[in-house]
Amino acid sequence: MESIVIGIIAGLTTTFIVVVLQKLWTSAIEPWYEERVYKDAKIEGVWEGTYEEIDLKEIVTLKRKAHSISGTIAIIEGPNQGQTFELTGTFKNLILTATYSAEDRESLDRGSYTLMLRQNGKAMEGHSSFYEDDKNEIVTGPCTWRRKGG
Repeated sequence: MESIVIGIIAGLTTTFIVVVLQKLWTSAIEPWYEERVYKDAKIEGVWEGTYEEIDLKEIVTLKRKAHSISGTIAIIEGPNQGQTFELTGTFKNLILTATYSAEDRESLDRGSYTLMLRQNGKAMEGHSSFYEDDKNEIVTGPCTWRRKGG
């Protein structure tokens, strides 16, 4: 009976150590290493987004950790003015792919972006797919983000 208890304790201890080391690796060591070898453009900062087919302006604030992107979107003109969104995604090889959703959990608004860095890092151009209330459907439209102050 004593050897069974020792085996169980050893197994639980080993599992605990493996889980802790895995969490440490994925949350600290791997991002630290990726940040050291990151060779892509630095896109963190504030951007102003506009759409060709919609009278809408938004302020996008991006944070970057290696290739992972997070941030917020605030609508400053147009439909949904004053609404804010959470943004997450990745930026690799000059292409940003990201999804966003409304911070207001009662709102259905959510969508995605696929943008390419252009104009020597001063703009990102591409498309957004999003839910349109009036049509009650998913629509796609061209959009451009311009770096604020540049």
